[in-house]
Amino acid sequence: MAIVKKTGPTAKRFPFNVNYNPELRYNWETGRFENDAAQYDPAPGDQCMYGLDRFWDERYFKNAEPFEWYHDYHALKGLLDNFLNKEDNICLIGCGTSEMAADMAADGYKSIMNLDISRICIDEMQTRYADISGPPVSLKKKKLKKGQRLTADDFPKIILGQDLGGVQWRQGNACDLEATFDNQIFDVVLDKALLDALYCAQKPQKQVRAYLQEMDRILKPSGLFFCVSYGLPETRLEKLENIDPEDEEHLAWFCEVHAIPKNEVNPYKVSQLKEPTDVYYVYTCRKDEKMDNEKCMAIASKKARAKAAEVSKGRKKKGGLKKKKKRGGAT
Repeated sequence: MAIVKKTGPTAKRFPFNVNYNPELRYNWETGRFENDAAQYDPAPGDQCMYGLDRFWDERYFKNAEPFEWYHDYHALKGLLDNFLNKEDNICLIGCGTSEMAADMAADGYKSIMNLDISRICIDEMQTRYADISGPPVSLKKKKLKKGQRLTADDFPKIILGQDLGGVQWRQGNACDLEATFDNQIFDVVLDKALLDALYCAQKPQKQVRAYLQEMDRILKPSGLFFCVSYGLPETRLEKLENIDPEDEEHLAWFCEVHAIPKNEVNPYKVSQLKEPTDVYYVYTCRKDEKMDNEKCMAIASKKARAKAAEVSKGRKKKGGLKKKKKRGGAT
C-alpha cells in the first residue's frame, strides 16, 4: 500500500506510487474504469453554493439519480479493506445519492448510518433502499400491538450506540450534530467530498473547524476518520493533523495520506501520473485514545472554569444591585 508521507510541500513532480483496485477493468478507448460509477459534478457557477443547505435540496429535487463523488465503493474497496471491519459502526457522512451504503451492505458490512443535510435526499434514499433499510435497532425490539405502526414520535431524537445496526438514514447538519448523535458511537466516519464542499463555503474556516470537531466528538476513542478528497496534503493536513493542545482546533488524530488515481487517469501508464492533481487523496485519521482522554479532560475543565466564572459574575452583579437599592433607600 502506498503512503504519502508528510515531508513538507508536495513536490511539483508526482513523487510516489498510487493505489488502485486491480479488479477494476480499465477501458483503453474511453480512458475510464468500466465498473467505476464515479461521475463529474455539474458544478454551480459559484462554488460557495456547495456550503448552502438550500443548494442541496434544490439539487436533489431536480435530480435524485445515483451519483458518486470521486470514486465508488469498488474503487475504494482495496483501501477500505485495510482499515475497516465488517462489524464496525460506520457513518457515511454527507451520503447524498451515493450507492456506497448498498454496495457495502452487499459486501457484508453490518452497521451503516447514512447522514445528509438534505431532507429530500434522505427521504428519496430511504424509499429507494427500503428493502435493506430499517429503523434504529432499539425500535426493532419494541413490542407493537396488532396493526400498530412506528411513527416519527417513536424514533429516538438522539441516536445512541444501542440504536446502531443495519442500514439507516438520518437528516442532519454535519457541522452541528449535538441533537442527532450521541458522543463516541462510531468506529468509522467515511467522508467522500463533504470536507471539500465545506472548504467551498462562504466561511470555510468556521465550517471546517465545526465539522472536524463534530467528527472528533462522534468517533470512539480509537475511531477512524476516512476522508476522500481532491485537496492536496499541504492544505488538508494543516487542519487534520493539528495536535497542539493549546489550539482550540486541536484534534487527537494521527494521519496517513494515500493516493488513488482519478478515474480518467490510466494507472498503468506511469508517465501520465506526473502531477499531484492526477490523483485523489485519502486521509486516514486515527484517534489516539490517550490524547483523546486528555482533550476531553481539558474541555471539561475549560467548561467548568467558564461556568464558575459566569456564576461569580452573576453574584457580583447581584451584589451590586443590592448596594444600589440600599443607597437609593437611604436617600
